[in-house]
Formats: sequence, C-alpha cells, structure tokens
Amino acid sequence: MNYIRSKENAFFKLLKKMSIKKYRDEEKMFLVEGIKLLDFIDDIKFIIIKESKISNFSEYVEKNNCYIFSDFLFDELSSQNNSQGIILVLKYLEKNIDYKTEEIVILDNIQDPGNLGTLIRLIDAVGIKNIILTIGSCDIYNEKVVRSTMGSLFNVNIEYFSLKKLSEFLLKEKFNILVTALEKDSISYDKMSLKEKNAIIFGNEGHGVSNDLINIANEKLIIPIYGKAESLNVGIAAGVFLYKYIEKNRFK
Repeated sequence: MNYIRSKENAFFKLLKKMSIKKYRDEEKMFLVEGIKLLDFIDDIKFIIIKESKISNFSEYVEKNNCYIFSDFLFDELSSQNNSQGIILVLKYLEKNIDYKTEEIVILDNIQDPGNLGTLIRLIDAVGIKNIILTIGSCDIYNEKVVRSTMGSLFNVNIEYFSLKKLSEFLLKEKFNILVTALEKDSISYDKMSLKEKNAIIFGNEGHGVSNDLINIANEKLIIPIYGKAESLNVGIAAGVFLYKYIEKNRFK
C-alpha cells in the first residue's frame, strides 16, 4: 500500500494545490470527492483513501494508483464535513462540443459555482449534450461546480468561447438565437419560436446576457413574475425555460 502521512510529501502538496485554478490548469487534473463516480469513470489517475476508511474500499487499496492518506492529511484535502473517505484525481475532460449539433445551451459569464453546477445538471437532465460557456465564466473544475453537477459534468460536452468567437459561430451555423432578457420587445417564454437549430442563452446572475449576444438574438424572452419577487435565480429560470423548450421542441 502507498501510505502518506507527512505534510511535506510532494504528492500531498501537489494535490493540495488543486483547489487553485492556476495549478489545475498546469497539471490538467482536478479532484472529485465521493464513491458515486467510481462505477462509471474509467480513466481515474489516482485514488486517495482516508486511512480510517480503508475497510470500506478494500477492493481499491492494492491498486498501483491508490494512496492511503492519514486522516489528518485527507481532511486537509477534503471539502466535505462528512466525507465518505475517498477522493478521485481525474484528468481534464476532452469533450468538445459537437459543431454540427442542432441545439446548444450557452451560459454567459455565470460566476457562482453552485449556479454553474446546477445549470450543468439541469441541461443534462433535459437531454441537451452541448454547452458553451463564455470566457470569464466560473471554472467547471471548481470543486463546488463538480460536486453540484452530481455527475452530470461527465455526460455533456463543454467548451469556453470568447464573445466574438461565439457570435461568429452562431451566425455562421444559422442558429435561431433565444436569449433571456428584460428588454422592451421581450416576449413571454411560452411564445418562443423554434427552428431546426436553436441556441438558448442564459446570462450572468446580476447583469444578464451580454449586449453583444442580445444584439444578434432572434428572440428576447422573459418569464413572467406574478407575485412580488423581484427576480428568479438563474438556475430556477433556466429550469422553467428549458422544460418549456423541450415540451415545444420534442413533444409536439
């Protein structure tokens, strides 16, 4: 067994750095905590097991890529209060979008990791496979994003585009561009017009969709609020919108 019990251990120090995007990008690795993903991820770089939990993971401890961390060191790595006692170290995903797709969701400058994780999980739930994030959005390998997706991160294709590249792509591929926006000419989301190829855009939590994208939109859409609430969280708004989209597009 590969035991590690010192904070001065180089491997421990490396994994500790994975909480910082700069070092994740350098190493092309990220951490996932919990047993849930063991059954359907083939390419696991390292398995980290908490020493006091060895008996729960006996089938893994003899593997060459498995390391046993003392409880103290494991807790230094863990982001959970009641950890199951296992952390997976994974390579960055190489799942670019399908450029010939007929439907795509665009997340423009989403900043909150919990929101981004929820949105990825939602998009997976409605059966859409391709997601574009604008540069400046939260990192998909942020530990809170990964945890919030509940495994859906591994079911979708994701790329980051600049606003310029995104605009050029949408126009070149002749997408019907639908944005959520509080504009004078916005219409209710349930009146959206769908075509053969549709791109749906959700915007930043505080500022909404970028003007560059609003300006090329085919339709600007709103979700009516009938009570006194000022607005909807982007995750809730996307849920309402995407299920209406699926209802209109696939269950005609």
